Amino acid sequence: MGRTKIGEDKVLEKGDHIYIILTEPIIFEHHGIYIGDGKVIHFGNMIVESSLMKFAHGLVVRKVKSNYSYASFPKFPMFKTKVKKRYSK
Repeated sequence: MGRTKIGEDKVLEKGDHIYIILTEPIIFEHHGIYIGDGKVIHFGNMIVESSLMKFAHGLVVRKVKSNYSYASFPKFPMFKTKVKKRYSK
């Protein structure tokens, strides 16, 4: 099993706003929220929960520099029902 490369900080904490930089077919940033246990919530065609490895696509995962953490958000059961879980095998 491969390892996900984490940028300068080397450690992800629950609630971190993270992103990767994709360069194909165009250059853009793809953002997500690290929710712990190797999982990320992000938006594809819909809001999805996937593994950090699948989110990273083999690229370096970077943290958005901020004094704010999304870990302080309360748990919303109705939000969880709208999240499609997608895990890599």
